Amino acid sequence: MTLDSVESLVQAARVSPVSATNDSTAKAPAVAKSPEDKVEVSVAAQAKLLKHQGQSVAQIASSLALTTKTVDDYLGITESTSAGLNLAALVQTAGH
Repeated sequence: MTLDSVESLVQAARVSPVSATNDSTAKAPAVAKSPEDKVEVSVAAQAKLLKHQGQSVAQIASSLALTTKTVDDYLGITESTSAGLNLAALVQTAGH
């Protein structure tokens, strides 16, 4: 499943039904009510979606009530990856 398809599922789950108008001339067809369709998105997929939307690991962890280590695991971030990112940030900061 791609990130775009996860976003589509999340958006589809947020769509609310259109409310009926109060027009007395309009007759609603008799339709049996069915239970609402629900889409459940895994916590890992939610973390990836939030990262794709630009949130930091700390923000994602806070909004999903997870540890940053768990979010790192979901996003495939290892200690060496984050250490490399921190080193790059330090080098960039030192150069300015």
